[in-house]
This record gives sequence, structure tokens and C-alpha cells, in this order.
Amino acid sequence: MLTMLHLSNFIKIFTLKQNYDQLYDLQDHAKIQWFITESQSTSAAFIKSHTNNLKSCSLLIVITLPSHSLFFSSYKFQAKSWLVIHNYNTHFNKEISYKFRDSFWDTIKQYIKILKYRLEYKHEQIISSYKNYDNIVFPSAFVLNNPQNKDHLQYFPKPILFDFAIHEKEIFRKKNDRIKIVIPGTPSQNTKDIQTLWEAFKYIIPTLKKPVELIFLGQLKSRKNITYISRFKKFENEFFCIRYFLSFLPQIEFDAHMMHADFLILPLKRSMLHGIFIEYFGQTTVSGSISDMIKYGIPSLLPDFYPLEKNIEPLVKRYSNETSLSVGIIYTIEADLNLIKNNAMLGLVEYSTTKMSQKLLTQNNF
Repeated sequence: MLTMLHLSNFIKIFTLKQNYDQLYDLQDHAKIQWFITESQSTSAAFIKSHTNNLKSCSLLIVITLPSHSLFFSSYKFQAKSWLVIHNYNTHFNKEISYKFRDSFWDTIKQYIKILKYRLEYKHEQIISSYKNYDNIVFPSAFVLNNPQNKDHLQYFPKPILFDFAIHEKEIFRKKNDRIKIVIPGTPSQNTKDIQTLWEAFKYIIPTLKKPVELIFLGQLKSRKNITYISRFKKFENEFFCIRYFLSFLPQIEFDAHMMHADFLILPLKRSMLHGIFIEYFGQTTVSGSISDMIKYGIPSLLPDFYPLEKNIEPLVKRYSNETSLSVGIIYTIEADLNLIKNNAMLGLVEYSTTKMSQKLLTQNNF
């Protein structure tokens, strides 16, 4: 968004009310005109009602396509349009998961989804929609350049690289009463390796000599995840406490917690289930937690499998298992985090709005 504001004279945003509410800092921006709908279920009527407004745009960037929409498989925008590919395998029908789930009923539900996908020709709808776009956008060079990701080439031989991660918040370590360790994003066992995190903290907690607060900064949505996270609470003492959220977290509250974080832990799993498809972090999909890390410039602990540009590595300490994670946590609690941030500043400058705008112009002849 900030990159496009830097490049454009005026932007029209067509989105859901819930997205508009989250973008509180852009709602009154002089260069933005908002068009709001209440529900994604009315997206077809919403788009049709704004045909003239859409037609007047120089470029349309479709950030999120309603999942396997029959309407969008045939609708042609009357302006130059790009489609953002967030989950490569989902878009190009690769690696459907036939594995058994945690329970019998979850497995049955998964196979029903697969059968429905096959019977309703969902993949054909997606392929049909490609002819309606001038190009596709990859939000990561690692996903774009992954040698396994070649299915798009027959439709879009020269896709666009458009990295959404922007460094926009200057945060330096504050004097908190406790060391605040934040895990941004929904605490789900589908995307986050909570078991490794648990094993690391189970070892660390009895050794703590400074008070630490572990914050799961996202809504806990299932009883299973609540039960899993609540195990940490049993170990609370004078040096350790946790916080989690059972309701939706507004962006303004999310930002406030991030602004006071001492460091982040990004306990990503190597792969996740997205619908019926398997997606691989850093290879076929991008974690929003990485964008959060860059946006706020906060020192972070990250699994060693996730690829990053070299200029951002000084902000990160890597781990491979619960032992190296526990060592990393203890090290970072004692570290001079402002020094780590200072050492990473040169790399973070490359993620400024100006630099990212120049990169988009240079690489894509925008």
C-alpha cells in the first residue's frame, strides 16, 4: 500500500468493511478514495456496481481473489489488472493433502472438501480466470524464483515481483517492567510450531532471573489451540507470565503491543495446510510475521529453513530445534537489542518506501 501511495497520484481501494477498519492510519489519507462492502459474499454485485470507477483506473491490483469464485473465472476487468499470488500451490493445483488429520471427523471433512473441489471443477475455474488478468504478482523473490514453481509460466511468462514488506516504524528498546516477547499472528498449530516453543520454554522458565512476558498476539480461534497454549500458564511464576487473546485484535491494539515488544519469536512450521493444499513457508507462500518483523524492525528468532535477503539477516537469530531455540531466547533476553537494531539499520533502509518503490520500477519497468 505505502509503495503504491509513493508511486501514484491517487488510489481507489475496493475492500471489505473489516479491512477498512483495520487500516485506521490510512482512512483519512488525501490520496485514497474508499469503496466499502460489508461481506465477501456480495463481491460480485459490489464489483459490477463500480464498473465505471474500476474502468477509470490505470492499474488494478487484485490483492485477494474470492476463493475459487465462479464470477471471477469469467469476469474481465476493463483496465490493466494484476492478480497477487499468495499461495502458489493453491492457485496452481499442486500438492493436495491426502494425509489423515488429527481426528476421524476432521479426516472425513478434508476428503469431502477434496471431492467437492474435484466435482465442481474448481481448478478449471481458477485457470479460466487467468485469461482475465494482464499479469500476476509474487510478493517474494524466493517464491518467484523457486525452481519448483513453474506452472505459471505458460500463462504469465514475465510475472511481477512486488514485495509488500515495508519498514515504516522506528522502534528502539524501551524500559519495560518485563521483557516482552511477542509471537505475532494467529496462534494456530497449523502454521506455528507450538510444540517446539513449549519444549524450549519448559526448559527456560525455571532458570529465568529477569521477569518475562510471553504474548501470543493474535486471536485463539479453536478450543484445541486454547488448550495447547494454556499449558504455558501452568508455569507462571514471579519471573514468567503469558498473555493471549480470545477475541479479534484490532490493528491499533496489535500495533501498540508490537511497539513495546523487546523481541519476536516467529515459530513457523515448514509447511501448512491451506484448504486442501500444502503450502511451504518461504517457498510457495510468505508469512505475514516476516512483514511484521520488517515493518517494526524488531530483533527476532526465526527457524533456519525460512529464506531471507542477506541485508535483513542481522536482525535475526536462527534456530533449528527446541534446544537451539532455548539458547536463542536466553541469549536475546540478555542481549543489547538496540545494538542489534542499529546493526540491522542499513538492511532495513532497503525496505523503506522509497527504496521499495525504486525496486518495483526498476525490476518491472513499471
